[in-house]
Amino acid sequence: MDNYVCFLITVCNVSDLEWVKCALKVNIDALSNDMDIIHYPLEPENREVLHGLLPLHVRNVGKIVDVETIFDVHIEG
Repeated sequence: MDNYVCFLITVCNVSDLEWVKCALKVNIDALSNDMDIIHYPLEPENREVLHGLLPLHVRNVGKIVDVETIFDVHIEG
């Protein structure tokens, strides 16, 4: 079984109506005691954790408005 969970996270800057989607692959072992993130990613405390895992340029856009669990993230190269 894969030790990763993948999310498609949407962040929004309400003042500019700017929406950005970012795929995020997280090592399940790194979540340690935060396994609720996998099942309830939109809970406020889980959004905060996921927001902290996003790249800085995505975090700077705004707050998380949606989180989807996706099958995988493919990195070409």
